[in-house]
Amino acid sequence: MVTGALLSLAAATALLRIPLVWMLGAGWLQGLDSGLMARARLTALVQLALAIALIMVCAAGRRRDGTGGRGAHGLPAPESAVYGMVRAVPLAAGAGAPGSPFKGPAVSLAVLLGAAGIAVTGWEIHWWAQLGGEIYAKGLFGDASVFRALLQPPVHWQAVALALLALGAGAAALRRAVWSRPAALTAAALLCVHGAVALAFAGHTGKLGRFAVLPVRAQLELGTAGFVVAAGLAALIAAARPGVPAAVPETDAVLAYGAAPGEARPPHAPPPPSTLPPGW
Repeated sequence: MVTGALLSLAAATALLRIPLVWMLGAGWLQGLDSGLMARARLTALVQLALAIALIMVCAAGRRRDGTGGRGAHGLPAPESAVYGMVRAVPLAAGAGAPGSPFKGPAVSLAVLLGAAGIAVTGWEIHWWAQLGGEIYAKGLFGDASVFRALLQPPVHWQAVALALLALGAGAAALRRAVWSRPAALTAAALLCVHGAVALAFAGHTGKLGRFAVLPVRAQLELGTAGFVVAAGLAALIAAARPGVPAAVPETDAVLAYGAAPGEARPPHAPPPPSTLPPGW
């Protein structure tokens, strides 16, 4: 769970900071304050470096078997096996790996995040067709005509990154991956902010007050922003629900047997030797 949260945060930071690497070094920004530009570029590079380092640390901390040093049921692997004793197999606390979402919330997350990601992607396809590839590329990779703030990624890049995060988290939730809940929390929070900013700007410009007389495209844009906010909030609630708990063995999980010949042995226990050793 913690690893998934750190990876989700690092992936989102890296996606939203990558375009600043070339934007803050572009020639059309040379007229700005050099000291401010240097601090802004250093901030972006440090954030990107920390995100990449965090991804590498999380990846290196996981074992190749994906269990992180724990047994098949989420319990610490025994250091050694002792003949004559057997550990009872713990009952599964729920269907799925420990930490993964239950089936109901997983389906809800997949539907909500998938729908929000598809809605954002649909608008990006619309703008690409409406503006043309050359003009759309300026809003995707950054240009002087679309530059707004030093640490703000290009508007279309930001939308595409949010769509990728939402669709990826939705697909992970559908597979009920262990890291799907923190990924869904990250994507849902960013979607809420993205839609809320659009609605706040519309309210500031007076578009919300005259929604009924707006052109159809403007109404669809505001409706999409409201849907993205609602879907993000619902996904936040679904992702915040507890996941599948780890299975816990019973108190009498360690069972001894073989004290007397012919004694019934517990299930999954190997048979005692035909000749009992001294002191058996």
